[in-house]
Amino acid sequence: MPPLYVRFLGYYRVSAGEKYKTRLQNLFLKLRINAYSDGAHGFYIKRQDKIRLCEGAKRERLSLSVNGPFGVGHRLVESRHRIGIPLGVILAVVILVCASRLVWRVEISGNENIASRTITEELSKLGFGVGTKTNAENYDDIIAAYRLSHPEIAWMGIYTKGTTAYVRVIERKTVGEIDEASVQSHLVASCDALIVRLGIEHGTATVKLGSVVKKGDVLALGMISGAHYDTVLRAEGEVIGRVCENVTVEIPYLMTEKSEKKRKIVGFDLIFFENVINILKKTSKTPTDYVIIERKEMLTLPGGLSLPLGCTVREAIYYEEIARSLDKKEAILEGYALLSQKIREAVEEGELLSRKIRVEENEDACVLHATIEYTKNIAESLPFTVN
Repeated sequence: MPPLYVRFLGYYRVSAGEKYKTRLQNLFLKLRINAYSDGAHGFYIKRQDKIRLCEGAKRERLSLSVNGPFGVGHRLVESRHRIGIPLGVILAVVILVCASRLVWRVEISGNENIASRTITEELSKLGFGVGTKTNAENYDDIIAAYRLSHPEIAWMGIYTKGTTAYVRVIERKTVGEIDEASVQSHLVASCDALIVRLGIEHGTATVKLGSVVKKGDVLALGMISGAHYDTVLRAEGEVIGRVCENVTVEIPYLMTEKSEKKRKIVGFDLIFFENVINILKKTSKTPTDYVIIERKEMLTLPGGLSLPLGCTVREAIYYEEIARSLDKKEAILEGYALLSQKIREAVEEGELLSRKIRVEENEDACVLHATIEYTKNIAESLPFTVN
């Protein structure tokens, strides 16, 4: 679905069929039109972009199917004779904008021995809590005043996002409260790799650049040797290794896939602050014929300002199974797409260095094998105890 503000202003659904989907996407790029996929072969566009798109499609000789308009704005235009509706909407928006500048929920995290309710009550006495303005200029003074009267707090941070205030605290611990077993650890290799970058921040490194390590090998000891005694600690740092991995996908020539047949709204809840109001609720006699999906969205104004108003929509999606036959070329293309996705998932935040792809065929399927080399942080913590 398009963003909430687009649905409020109004939108159209356009499609050119599965065969011309790529041409339609190229036309969007050419006309600089923001389009939002509907999950099938169609797209949602803003109301003001419809005329430009139709003119461009006419020049490109591309036949379009246009449905709409949809959206809250269109509904308001249809019911413009009912003056109470637009006035009520305007009044509600004004109230919500004013309310969005206040704190309506406080979340405490990091506390272990001090109850969240106690922290909330103390902050309320200092002028911070539910109903106060989200003014970051006063947070430093509030934090300083709280820590002055509560020496058991080593650190405190406060920040707001929308109408929610997040309070993070770190409690002060004495030496007797520290669990030494939890802070003593080595760094070991999570997989076989060739080390290309070594950045040990704490501990004693046991490998060098260019070393080849196996899974479980120690990379850094949680220990620093001294003249009279050894210091044990938690080894920390980053060890970047070059990893080799094999990825395989298999694409059958004959397959069945589910295709979306239709959608039906079976539930709608209105969210106002923390209250949930049920507006629509339907049931079906054949629950095996569909899948229920639920979307929860909060109203956000341009500029990232969130309002305590939103909705939850539950849709029943009906599917039908369609038999599909692929030739060799189509199977290889689908295999490349799926293989690329698996490679991205394997590499994640690392850097892909090389890949070699090999294609095999049999009577029933096309199999693609990829051998990839990439970099990743192979260091993981292994706790130890001192006898």
